[in-house]
Amino acid sequence: MAIYEKKEEGVVIDPKMENVIGKMFERCFADGQYNQAIGVAIESRRLDRVRESIERSHNIEEKLGYTFTLAQQIVKHKDFRTEILQLLMRIFES
Repeated sequence: MAIYEKKEEGVVIDPKMENVIGKMFERCFADGQYNQAIGVAIESRRLDRVRESIERSHNIEEKLGYTFTLAQQIVKHKDFRTEILQLLMRIFES
């Protein structure tokens, strides 16, 4: 069974996989492992979870820097990297 299927309108994620990823986020948040949560969010391309991980942390400025570094050094897809950087700017401005 595939983790996801390509459809005309986009990618459909297997609900079981979505559930596993959701549990990973909750575990990271419960343990205060915000860097891990940011990494999982980037790997799963969940900008909403990137934002949530940064905002739930106790040191937003540190997490903005960490996420910026990940975006610059790890993310190879230019469009996605740009989306992350735009998100960071919105968080920084608020």
